[in-house]
Amino acid sequence: MFANRIALLGAILAAAAAGNVDPGQTKAEAVEINDVELEIVHNGSVIGTPKLMMQVGTTASVRVDRPNGYDIKLSLDYEARLTDGRKLDLVFATMKDGQSTVIATPSLSLALDKPARIKIARQDGQASEIGVLVKTRSESAR
Repeated sequence: MFANRIALLGAILAAAAAGNVDPGQTKAEAVEINDVELEIVHNGSVIGTPKLMMQVGTTASVRVDRPNGYDIKLSLDYEARLTDGRKLDLVFATMKDGQSTVIATPSLSLALDKPARIKIARQDGQASEIGVLVKTRSESAR
């Protein structure tokens, strides 16, 4: 058993020296998960507080079903201008009678663990607002 471990370690080190394998990489490599918490406000009232788990480079969708709800698409990336920052691109649409109408496409630069809010002026005179908080954690990949 001990000889097998030494042989395996020798093979990993030889592959790493050849540039094929990162010696720090393991089968259960850590994956960074970002918890994205939203607070959706319509005319001063909170109508939804969805929470998503996202990896950087992914896109997700959230729908707040109400007679006049919202459909939100989110894309998460790193923000180069902030240490430990994230960039969140949103497509914010209203839902009415099954039809989606985009009302804003903001891009937010966010520091981790610091809440941000954006108010959206709508043409119909109603007020929309989104609160965002992004937290990060690592999980083992399976």
